[in-house]
Amino acid sequence: MSRCRYCNNEAVVVKNKKKICKTHFNNFYINRLKKVIRKTPIKEKKVLLAISGGKDSVAIVHALAGLQEHYNFSFELIFIDLGIDSFSKESFTVSEKLANQLNLKIHYYSLSDYHKIKIDDLSKITNKICSYCGTMKRYLLNKFAYENDFDFIITGHNMDDEIIFLQQNILSGAVEYVKRYSSFYTETLREKKLIGKIKPQFFLSEQDNIDYCRINELDYIKIKCPYSEKSSHNVIGEGIRFLNGKMDYSYNFLQFFLKINKFLPDKEVEFKFCDKCGFPTTNYEKCKFCKTVEKVSDE
Repeated sequence: MSRCRYCNNEAVVVKNKKKICKTHFNNFYINRLKKVIRKTPIKEKKVLLAISGGKDSVAIVHALAGLQEHYNFSFELIFIDLGIDSFSKESFTVSEKLANQLNLKIHYYSLSDYHKIKIDDLSKITNKICSYCGTMKRYLLNKFAYENDFDFIITGHNMDDEIIFLQQNILSGAVEYVKRYSSFYTETLREKKLIGKIKPQFFLSEQDNIDYCRINELDYIKIKCPYSEKSSHNVIGEGIRFLNGKMDYSYNFLQFFLKINKFLPDKEVEFKFCDKCGFPTTNYEKCKFCKTVEKVSDE
């Protein structure tokens, strides 16, 4: 039996080539969360947390439940059912089970109930499912949070996700998005109907979340979304996971961008309001969400 690097307890995780026990890994995990949370205005705020049933959102829900009293914030969960057949059903089952275990309120929002479309319908007219899926989730999260007086939205984006977004935008030359993704929270602009987002797992990798769920015996959905195989996200992610196995690549990469963030140019985004739903859009008279709903409905 292997022993923890820092005590005589059984080691359950190997982190940066160091064998550590459950207690010391949980301490590491919570400290990485605190590193973000204490630099955000979350205290005494009402927060909406998006749960999908995956490892990232399950881990953050469980961890934040233990920090809620310390930072004096309240939070509720929301599950957005995008209508991906059995995948969505199993994801909600896992999410609802965790909410009940932690005595947390969970909201269920069905895309098909409210807007009469499903992601499965989109697959018949486009092969860019992940892009549309992301747009719809961001829109619905923001709309629900705004209409129900939440101060912030918490998402389960991990450190590897942030690097993937950074690399994609570096390659495309989108400097304004590079600046956005090298930050772990955005401000709430209620006059523009935009609710700020906090990403507490900014300094925690995908593997950290897997390990946290495993050693704390948390159930999460193991199957992947059937549409995710076509995503470029996966290709870059494979490279990041390989590098993380050799060194603390993700953490060092993000630390670099945090240091240079202040030197990146600020570009103020000009918002319009969608003619149909009244929520912000940047390029069109109608927002991308409303255009997508119309596109599917017309088919």
